[in-house]
Amino acid sequence: MDVSHSVISGEIRVTPLRGMISGLAPAAVPRLEAFLHGHERPFLWETFLQGILRLPACVSLSAAGFVAMRLGRKPAPKFGFSSR
Repeated sequence: MDVSHSVISGEIRVTPLRGMISGLAPAAVPRLEAFLHGHERPFLWETFLQGILRLPACVSLSAAGFVAMRLGRKPAPKFGFSSR
């Protein structure tokens, strides 16, 4: 959520993921697009990545954090397994 613009305008504004990435690394998104178009994979850019880049940054980063937590957790103990 873009708090500074939200306070000034009096309405809630969210920053899309593309805007956040462009703020941190301005050449990243155009280079990714050029890479995918150069390797004949424009369908990946048009159908999948553009939709993700339009999501609010807080939603997409929360989803990435959730996936990282699920992948990094310890496996559940096996019930009834003897450790001897």
